[in-house]
Amino acid sequence: MKDLTTTKIVTSLSAASALCTFADAIKNKDITGRFSAFMYCVRNGRNVLLGHGYGDKMEAGGLVSYNYGVFITKEDGRYKKNVYTWEELRQYLSEGWILGTDRKQGVKVHFPNSGRNNRLQPERIYIFQK
Repeated sequence: MKDLTTTKIVTSLSAASALCTFADAIKNKDITGRFSAFMYCVRNGRNVLLGHGYGDKMEAGGLVSYNYGVFITKEDGRYKKNVYTWEELRQYLSEGWILGTDRKQGVKVHFPNSGRNNRLQPERIYIFQK
């Protein structure tokens, strides 16, 4: 696995105080570096981790070592890849790659408080500086 990052699970994030949405961050070249340098939540403040989780529930305050990656595909899923930085993501998107797959587009997230995974549209994910 590539570059695991230890992250503390939180419950008190507020979308109103986010830097921006994931969709806005894709367009904002001032947001750079690894996805793991940021924290993420959905509108109701539930903390999410980017990528596919492993099904375990994690309590607030707990620590998790996690690989923050975004799954992208090209040409009806013929080519598949995970990217780990904003710069990589922007480059691949400019080359015609998409977030997720043609059939199920979006960013795969893991909800640590429930252990569930879901694919969300980038407009529904809020980012925060750690």
